[in-house]
Amino acid sequence: MALRLLYPHERARFVRAEGEAAALFAVLEDEPGALSLASYSGESAVGKGDGHIMARLVFEVVASAAPALVRVDQVAAVQAGQTIQGQPLAGAAQVHLVPLAYALEPNFPNPFNPQTQIRFQLPASGPVSLRVYDVLGQVVHTLVEDELPAGVHRAAWDGRDAQGRAVASGVYFYALEARASDATGRGFRQVRKLMLLR
Repeated sequence: MALRLLYPHERARFVRAEGEAAALFAVLEDEPGALSLASYSGESAVGKGDGHIMARLVFEVVASAAPALVRVDQVAAVQAGQTIQGQPLAGAAQVHLVPLAYALEPNFPNPFNPQTQIRFQLPASGPVSLRVYDVLGQVVHTLVEDELPAGVHRAAWDGRDAQGRAVASGVYFYALEARASDATGRGFRQVRKLMLLR
């Protein structure tokens, strides 16, 4: 089985490919943003049905929080040197680029009025909380309290407390706490400072 795919190289960097233990596969980065993959499993590639994973591709997010479009240009099943099935594919598949590590980015803008954006990334799905605290360490507002998938996320804070009242100008802190739902159960906590100007 062979396929070629295109990805936005200005937003993601190809890191590696992981294949099934029973399969031989190769990945070639022909040019920036273009990968060619080939796989051989010893079984007929045609009619294997849904759920067969040729390879898992790992990318590193460079500069974008938005999902990236990956376009599969061509797919072909080859047996004994002859192409059994090969055709260009139309359209694109939307995929989420999964970060390699947890991170809580600086909010923007900072200082802010009336609203600021907070971006964070999760390498694994799991329970996440993102809270804003005052200088006394009391929770002002909970922005996120949910189970989130791996990926890059963002939340906005409009300078209001949990009851919707505008808070005073000053220094506040925001903290991200996350725990992976997988067997590792990795945890992460990071705190950053922000400033609200009225």
